Amino acid sequence: MSRKDPKENPPVVSKEGRAGWVTEIRKYKIITPLYGGGEETQKADSVTTVRATEVRGHLRFWWRATRGGMFEGRLKEMKEREEKIWGSPGEKDKPGPSLVIVQILNPTSGTPIFKKDVFKKREGKNIPTEIGEPQSPWSYVAFPLRVEKDEHGRVTKPAGSVLDDVEFELRISYREILDDESELKLELKPEIEAALWAWETFGGIGARTRRGFGALQNLNANVFPSQEMKKKINAGLDRHVKDGTWPGGVPHLSKKLHFKTKPKTNPTTAWEYLFQQLKVFRQERYPGSISPFGRSKWPEPDAIRRLPGIPSAANHKTPRSKIDKFPRGQFGLPIIFKFKDDDKGDPAPTTLQGVKISENKYIDRLASPLILRPIACSDGAVGLAAILEWKPVGTDEEYTPPGGLWLTSKDYGDFQVESDLDISDAKNIEPLKDVDNGNPQPDVLQAFLDFLK
Repeated sequence: MSRKDPKENPPVVSKEGRAGWVTEIRKYKIITPLYGGGEETQKADSVTTVRATEVRGHLRFWWRATRGGMFEGRLKEMKEREEKIWGSPGEKDKPGPSLVIVQILNPTSGTPIFKKDVFKKREGKNIPTEIGEPQSPWSYVAFPLRVEKDEHGRVTKPAGSVLDDVEFELRISYREILDDESELKLELKPEIEAALWAWETFGGIGARTRRGFGALQNLNANVFPSQEMKKKINAGLDRHVKDGTWPGGVPHLSKKLHFKTKPKTNPTTAWEYLFQQLKVFRQERYPGSISPFGRSKWPEPDAIRRLPGIPSAANHKTPRSKIDKFPRGQFGLPIIFKFKDDDKGDPAPTTLQGVKISENKYIDRLASPLILRPIACSDGAVGLAAILEWKPVGTDEEYTPPGGLWLTSKDYGDFQVESDLDISDAKNIEPLKDVDNGNPQPDVLQAFLDFLK
């Protein structure tokens, strides 16, 4: 006899306080739509909107990003401390379950958002548009939610949605002192507070948090005016980030964190401003007669056309750029280059990603080091743009996966390429010229922050 799923969610089980343990409850509101985060890709959880295991994973990441510098680049020691605090698989010589108990209480189910209004001049009115479609004001960050169709026009993937109006409480309990056989005594409160602060300030819930989805507001915390927010964030960095050297490949915050805050009227306005500015910066084009959009001011399209065996359409034979580098790879991977004139002699689609690790399998994803998200203030909100740092592994370039960057195509094969620019390169890339008091900026991530003036 088959077992039927229960109609109601199981009750939340709470544990009583114990001697030597700290317990606190924080209430959160998600101030931008929640994207994914469930058992199914791109969907919220079907049982509880916010999952405890998901929150623990976020806190673990932000602990590493704030406290990993104390180990002076020694990855093994950092991992050992991380496992003692946040848990490890039940293997021999491993510490086992976490010393931090995370529970989610009273999560709201939220309201699905499928469409955004778009003003159509021809009709003279707002037209509801699915949020992932190119016409949507959110399309640049919500493009994975677009409708997908097969060659016959049949829908193979319907339009996705995100959730608004989500709130929940986090109950977190942990031992006051970590005491192990080496007589190490570690007070856990500063470790947990650092992870919570960084998660609340720079992170979020669900997927695509570095592009601002699922941004958090701690409803138990004081809310400050927008003009004070930058000072408060710097104070948090001073308090919670441990100075030192992080192991290679470990993203982290730094007390010298490069970030900007832009005051806006509300969290949604602040968020939209940031990602629209990123869209403008990354897609700058020359006006001209080639198409209504013009040719890119970035070097990648012409660099692709110069690679061995890759064609170029007749009207693109004269290059706009002579730089054979791929700087926009530092904003995150993969990047798919699809040429408008691929049916008239231009290259077929190519993908910028990591190295090939087996047949038809590449390191195809690398999270962006650029964080964009709003922070609620007493007088509205600020948009926060910040750069997570990480040192390369071995001789790899910064902000690239192990093995470097590769341009791949089923039509042309694989090509190893570079992203790092020097001053002479920056002088010849339009978006990087004169972005900082007249000086070209070869660091594309910093150039974007400069662009946000």
